[in-house]
Amino acid sequence: LAACTSMGAASVGPSEAEVEHMRLFGEKLGMAFQIKDDLLDLDHNETGKPKNGDIKERKMTLPLIYALTKSPHRSKMVSIVKRKGGTTEELAWLVSEIEKFGGIEYALRKMEEFRLEALKLLHNFPDNEGRKGLEELADYILTRTK
Repeated sequence: LAACTSMGAASVGPSEAEVEHMRLFGEKLGMAFQIKDDLLDLDHNETGKPKNGDIKERKMTLPLIYALTKSPHRSKMVSIVKRKGGTTEELAWLVSEIEKFGGIEYALRKMEEFRLEALKLLHNFPDNEGRKGLEELADYILTRTK
């Protein structure tokens, strides 16, 4: 997103500072988007994404990383991830550990922080339809279900 937002800004000829603000906006929004994606992967509801796909692909997501720093069962958690998720029961246990040790709450907080940082960067620009559209995009990222 950072490349898209900075190139879009550069294409209309603003100053280097404005291009950098838009790059940072895209970076912050991209981080919020990725965290939301991590959370959707763990969601118990139908999201359109394969359930626990990140774990099955051995991806270390923010909720998992945070839970690993808090759980006394780190080695078992890592073992499950290394085995591409293990059994259905092991996956369920791993997700419950992520929830139990605050991985989801932490990720939600970080996602909101990135969104707010992105929105703050937009306040360097005039309040117009373009800015409103980018603000709506930032809000959508947090509320999307797929």
